[in-house]
Amino acid sequence: MKRKNSWAQQAAPLLFIVALLALGSPAFASEPWRAALTLETALETAAKDQTLVVIDVFATWCGPCKQLDRETFSDPRADALLSKMVALKIDGESGPGEQLIETYNVVGYPTVLFIGPDGREVDRVFGFVDANTFVDMASAYAEGRDTLEALRAALEADPTNLELRKKVFFKHVLRGDETDALRQAEILRAQAPDDQELWAELQFDLGKYLYLRGRKDYALARTYFEVLLQRLPDSSWSQSALYPYARALNGDGQEAKAIAMLEDYVATSAEPDEAGAYNTAAWFSFKNDVRLQWGVEMAQKGLVLAPNDAALWDTLAELQFKLGQVEAAVESEQKAAGLDEDSYYDEQIAKFQGGL
Repeated sequence: MKRKNSWAQQAAPLLFIVALLALGSPAFASEPWRAALTLETALETAAKDQTLVVIDVFATWCGPCKQLDRETFSDPRADALLSKMVALKIDGESGPGEQLIETYNVVGYPTVLFIGPDGREVDRVFGFVDANTFVDMASAYAEGRDTLEALRAALEADPTNLELRKKVFFKHVLRGDETDALRQAEILRAQAPDDQELWAELQFDLGKYLYLRGRKDYALARTYFEVLLQRLPDSSWSQSALYPYARALNGDGQEAKAIAMLEDYVATSAEPDEAGAYNTAAWFSFKNDVRLQWGVEMAQKGLVLAPNDAALWDTLAELQFKLGQVEAAVESEQKAAGLDEDSYYDEQIAKFQGGL
């Protein structure tokens, strides 16, 4: 299995990485986000102020990332709390951002990392959370509560607490701690041998977050999903596993089977008024450079159901641009921009127009 390098081994390149990222992010120059700040300086400042470094790792296309900005970080309580820390924003899909993701095992967007002055992770917020939840979590981490370290100590005092052990398990999964994650899963299954829902949840988390997204061990991730689908085909976790299973199949060199799985995913997921499954399939095609024309067809089918879905128009534009259909891509992106005022779509238009 691939092992993550230690902080000491990767600290030097990270200092340069974060400097580049911060300098390249003028849109986030206002407080509480610090622009043109290296991680080295951020850590020094955190040590001096006895606080934490906070890194919001995002992607420009990520809807929950934008929601986090719009609904959570804009809250005065979150803003005040972040202002007491050393806060940075980093695009995880820029070239240098990929190194940061490798170092801290970021397995999805948004991920908000809380880093101590020594450069080690204190904990993280994974996915979108509302302002109340974010403030509670960030305050707890700043005080040393509810962190992985604190929860492990609590678990030692209360080893039969399943909910507490589940939290410890998932935190290890997100960090890519394979040995600890597998051990916690084994104990959970032994403590609740008849809980099929718990078994399915553990199987899903290990397949998706530890092996697929974290270690990129596509063959092993595929095996976890296959066992889940075979054992509990009607579970909600099996339904949720269809898309990551397709990703694992594709990564393992089984493109045709991945496409078939995605078509099954669309057929079982899409409601009459819901086009999200089509967008998911089309985005998979774009991100993995797989059967692009099929991806276009998926996006177009979704737009029949949801013609005012800006994200679908954006996905269609990306696929068209990759196929060399530049004018069509610009037109599709202009439709997206007309439906959503987010500046991201204007930036996309400029990118596509550069290919004319």
